[in-house]
Amino acid sequence: MILLVILFAFIVLSENTKLAELTNKLYQHPFSVSIYVLEANNDILSMHRYMKDVALATDEDELKTAISLVEQYEHSVYLKFKLIKERFLGDKETINVAYRSFADWKSIRDEVIDLKRNQQHQLAADITREKGAAHVKLLTQNMNILTEYARNKAFKFKDYSQSYYEDSKLHIYFLLASIVLSAIMIASFVLFLVRRAEHSLIESEERWSFALEGSGDGVWDWDIVTDEVIFSIRFKEILGYTENELENSLDELDKRIHPDDKELVYEDVNRYFNRDALIYENQHRLLCKDGSYKWVLARGKVVSWTDDYKPLRMIGTHTDITCRKLTEDKLKLANVELDIQNKEKEKRVNELALAASVFTHAREGIMITDAKGSIIEVNDTFTSITGYSREDVIGQNPRILHSGRQSPAFYSAMWKTINTTGQWYGEVWNKRKNGEVYPEILTICSVHNDAGELQNYIGMFGDITIMKENIQKLEHIAHYDLLTDLPNRTLLADRLSQAMLQCSRHEKSLAVVFIDLDHFKEVNDAHGHDVGDELLIALSVRMKEALRKGDTLARFGGDEFVAVLADLVKVEDCEPVLERFLLAASEPIMIDDVALNVSASIGATLYPQDSVDADQLVRHADQAMYVAKESGKNRWHIFDTVQDGAVKVQMESLKVIRSALDNQQFVLHYQPKVNMRTGAVIGFEALIRWQHPERGLLNPIEFLPVIENNPMMIEMGEWVIDTALTQISLWQTMGLDLPVGTSVNIAALQLQQPDFTDRLATLLEAHPDVEPRYLELEVLETSALDDVRHVSTVMNACMKMGVNFALDDFGTGYSSLIYFRRLPANLIKIDQRFVRDMLSDADDLAIVESVIVLAKSFNRDVIAEGVETIEHGTVLLQLGCDLAQGYGIARPMPAGEVPAWVSGWKQDDAWKV
Repeated sequence: MILLVILFAFIVLSENTKLAELTNKLYQHPFSVSIYVLEANNDILSMHRYMKDVALATDEDELKTAISLVEQYEHSVYLKFKLIKERFLGDKETINVAYRSFADWKSIRDEVIDLKRNQQHQLAADITREKGAAHVKLLTQNMNILTEYARNKAFKFKDYSQSYYEDSKLHIYFLLASIVLSAIMIASFVLFLVRRAEHSLIESEERWSFALEGSGDGVWDWDIVTDEVIFSIRFKEILGYTENELENSLDELDKRIHPDDKELVYEDVNRYFNRDALIYENQHRLLCKDGSYKWVLARGKVVSWTDDYKPLRMIGTHTDITCRKLTEDKLKLANVELDIQNKEKEKRVNELALAASVFTHAREGIMITDAKGSIIEVNDTFTSITGYSREDVIGQNPRILHSGRQSPAFYSAMWKTINTTGQWYGEVWNKRKNGEVYPEILTICSVHNDAGELQNYIGMFGDITIMKENIQKLEHIAHYDLLTDLPNRTLLADRLSQAMLQCSRHEKSLAVVFIDLDHFKEVNDAHGHDVGDELLIALSVRMKEALRKGDTLARFGGDEFVAVLADLVKVEDCEPVLERFLLAASEPIMIDDVALNVSASIGATLYPQDSVDADQLVRHADQAMYVAKESGKNRWHIFDTVQDGAVKVQMESLKVIRSALDNQQFVLHYQPKVNMRTGAVIGFEALIRWQHPERGLLNPIEFLPVIENNPMMIEMGEWVIDTALTQISLWQTMGLDLPVGTSVNIAALQLQQPDFTDRLATLLEAHPDVEPRYLELEVLETSALDDVRHVSTVMNACMKMGVNFALDDFGTGYSSLIYFRRLPANLIKIDQRFVRDMLSDADDLAIVESVIVLAKSFNRDVIAEGVETIEHGTVLLQLGCDLAQGYGIARPMPAGEVPAWVSGWKQDDAWKV
């Protein structure tokens, strides 16, 4: 009996040892090893997917997010391999092959990330798509081999444990039968050993459960026959439940699966049961206790099959992947936005390609600088014009092209315009690389980004050397006589006007000399016109030598010449020049070996003693020349004004006006300007009056003609501007709001002053509370056309200060459309002589209508003077002229009456629309 007991104890101890070995193998070869392999494989695929996001990242934030996800999954794979190596008592080489494949992938990852950080986006995408994908494919194949190997080991272990269990049970039953008589004696001992074995088995299962729970995943155990599902504590915690709150049934799990995911869940389960997949795996949403949904990754394997391979029991895990799904959704949205951006980029690339083609082949030179002014790109035309290659100028400042012809003030004004308006257009003299100076038409534009920040400057220019030369030739032809190359009538008129202005400024005199050749017709008749032309050329050279420095000799026509002798201190200063003219004309001239003899009859008049305009001066000199010719020829004669009395009257009038100006006897009256259609008062015209102590209030016609060409006209004009500005300031203080302001008339003499702009700026600075836009200067059309270029320059300079301009008495001059276009006046005033008589004179009506049409064609405002009746205004409105002034609206009034008139003014009912 003792031997039997010892034998039984030995057998039981042996079985207990084998059971302990089985328990140890259960820990080291759990079925979850296969799950770890599959999880590692899925994590590898996720790494590769997010590596694609790394390659496609468009900004730093997207790149950091994608790299973080790659590193997260990479770390997970390392952990899975660590568990596999610890618990897989199998073919280590199979594990090492898969692990080495995974470790080799890291070099590809680092290469792609370095390329992205170095902005080599396309190369990073190519490596990910080609080299990375090929390596992941190889890695997946190695992992599949490991997966199949783990799966086979798991099934072998299952069969081994089942067989061992059956054999152990038979052995125990056999021994119990053979020693039934001794059962009572050893019952307690056997019971002790069985309970110890059961306790070991429970501990083994607890260790297995702890291993799964330790991974942070929820575990479920599904009895497929009874549909009983046992959920781990962690499984319930993921869904917000406590240990005892969830019923252990398949139905409990089924009703928590999101309706949209349920069909796919069971499809994947059935696919696994049909052995079409190595493992059950599905991502779906589960309903939580608080009513929200969480994304879980469900993985499971059948651990018990029937003999005909029908599933009996399935164990699996649930991993909370909610955060991962949210991140993936963000990346998907980012990828959609990236696709849109790529399409926009492709469109932009095409546009840039077109722009690049235009840039390269443009006929104008193009230069692009950065915001600091450093050149960053030029085109081929730039090189051909300047002689500088692209390498010569990149990084340089455009100042390398400066010729020195423009002053610093010119460039300061240019950049002020660019900074104010964003562009500048004008003519510049620059210097080529070989030192040659050339003219160009230059346009500069500033370029800003979407945030409004200055990004670049673009300069486009064309070489106008040939055009300049042609213009000079045309100007020479237009201003010089083709035969003698002396100034013609046009240039003579300009120089005479300038000389008259200088006389007024410097209080000196000038002489206009008219020269007519005697006996020239006989030379032409006897020797022909060719000889006559040669004679004229020779005489022009001689007479030009007789001039002083600063004098002008012009061919007036035929055999007539006109000279302008400037800066004469006294009348007698012109006489030596007149004598030299006579001598030059009378000396014989040899033409084709023929001695030709002519003489000259000369007439002269002196300015300002002969105080008439330029045309009259020439006519008076011509009259004096006829006196000389009738007196016997070959002599000169000074025009006799025979106007001593008139001169005295003129001088006396100037003294009286001087006294009136010094004693502040002049006042300004203001005539309203209105919009007849809307009834709005748009401003006033300041009109000067002389409050004479004896004769009462005098109109301008009584005194302005006297000082027309006198320096007092300039002084009086500045007084008018200053007084008008003072009155505007006073009206503003009183609250009188005039949207256009006050206009004053500018005399030709005042406007033609070289420093007019500076003097106007000084007057404006004296009234800082008055905005320049409230001042309007009215310029007579006829005076503006005396020197269109100068007047246009002055007007533009004043307009830059904010002052407006009106062209007064329009229609009385003889301007061409070209001249009109060059005068930048905002407003055109129709002369009152045409407006006053347009109701009875068809010609005047036609002129008024033409002026209105012309003004609108050039996008100018138009105002009519001389509106004396309601009928005048009605007709003007019908013609399209809304602005008017005249006695029919209001007479000029003192400044004190203006506020009351503005308050009481109403348009006539006939003018209302």
